[in-house]
Amino acid sequence: MKNIQHIVIVGGGTAGWIAANILCKELSHNDLSITLIESPDIPTIGVGEATIPPFIDMLDYLDIDHQDFINKTQATFKLGIEFRNWHSTEHRYFHPFGKTGNEINGVPFYDAWRFGRSLGLGDEYLEYSPTTCLARQHRFAIGKQHPNSPLSLSSYALHIDARLTAEYLKHHATRNGVRHITAEVNHAEVDNGIMKRLHLNNHSCIEADFFIDCTGFNALLIGQYMKTQYTDWSQYLPVDRAVTVQSELSKQHQISIPPYTRAQAHNSGWSWHIPLQQRIGNGYVFSTEYCSDEQALETLKSTLDSPMLHEPRFLNFKTGYRHESWKGNCLALGLAGGFLEPLESTAIHMVTKGLQAFLKRFPQDKCTPFSADAFNSEMCATYTEIRDFLVLHYCISQRKDTPFWQRVTTQGIPETLSHKIGLYAETGNIEYTEDALFTPESWWAIYHGLELFPNSLHRNCHDIDVAALKQYLHKVPLVINEAVKNTPPHKNWFN
Repeated sequence: MKNIQHIVIVGGGTAGWIAANILCKELSHNDLSITLIESPDIPTIGVGEATIPPFIDMLDYLDIDHQDFINKTQATFKLGIEFRNWHSTEHRYFHPFGKTGNEINGVPFYDAWRFGRSLGLGDEYLEYSPTTCLARQHRFAIGKQHPNSPLSLSSYALHIDARLTAEYLKHHATRNGVRHITAEVNHAEVDNGIMKRLHLNNHSCIEADFFIDCTGFNALLIGQYMKTQYTDWSQYLPVDRAVTVQSELSKQHQISIPPYTRAQAHNSGWSWHIPLQQRIGNGYVFSTEYCSDEQALETLKSTLDSPMLHEPRFLNFKTGYRHESWKGNCLALGLAGGFLEPLESTAIHMVTKGLQAFLKRFPQDKCTPFSADAFNSEMCATYTEIRDFLVLHYCISQRKDTPFWQRVTTQGIPETLSHKIGLYAETGNIEYTEDALFTPESWWAIYHGLELFPNSLHRNCHDIDVAALKQYLHKVPLVINEAVKNTPPHKNWFN
């Protein structure tokens, strides 16, 4: 295979245009051309429409002005996720971005806090989270703009309109030299495991040295033509269908927009509610084994506080990933490479993660199976990490009130997750690597929110000065609340 001079991306949407922008930025000095082929008839799926903090890093990398992006995509800020009814009905907990507390005498804050509570000291755990305190009061601040404040520990992401985001990224990419073709792929020619050219429905033919599949669940190139297999994880995450709808901003949201996603558990799955500047994105993810479309739609409607803006839309999916997301000279990104339910809003991150892993092994002269194998191993590890984190939300719940919850709380879980839970329950330790997506802060948030506590304290807890700990645990919530009180309401950022 000759040096890579032309990359073709098939599929637009958020995944395709993120790929176009990042490849254009990273490879512009390589005298390399990028073409994106987009069907005019396939709508952006937009499942979830929420992101996690690495999305902000991507905007910075692409030199995209945050305020311009927010204005043109009707985005709002996201400080975390509020979980309702996951531990039991009428129960709530919060998964905040950013840090909660600081290390004390080399002991992670969560462990020091548990030690303090065992002595009758301190407030509830999330009182030490500036991000949570901002979210509760519907306020917002950019942490790095407050370096000498507890707000510096906070972090954020965005709620986005998927269609407007794709349009914004399309404009950014084409302005920087990405060629855009509106057409459909009728046929792809593959010779001895290498994709050669695509035949389009406008009677043209396009050749390239490397092809990127962003065709969503269709996985047109990587599945149909490169014949890669899909690994099914539905035995661990059995939800397999969603109904989505956009609704008007409720009167309450017009007064105060919550800077967080709401994930609410129901009889056969869970619903999301994502506030944007002019509307709310809603959806119910459910298991068809336990719920009909009619029941799902009624459940979703019961959660809405305002009129629907269009007819609800249903879509099917299968949880899992492609073990060979890179095969030959074809790479799958986004839904073409795998799908994990949007409970922690990881879909867009997996696009950027895939691009980072690919560019780390970018084939300057030829595609080797060794590069592809290394890429696939890295992506497998990331999908596995996210899968385990999602299963955790279900398997340690106390709910047993419906057949769905009886299944997800009693079925077998992946061995990798079983090890992590066992280690945490016995020792309090979080198994963590530096390149992991979810930090110990995130694992603590879910364990704590679902009330799974370790059987032992950190080995260094008894070296902590109790008087100093008492003062810290008393003072920090006061300082946080004072800082939060002086921040603007979330809604004011968009006026």
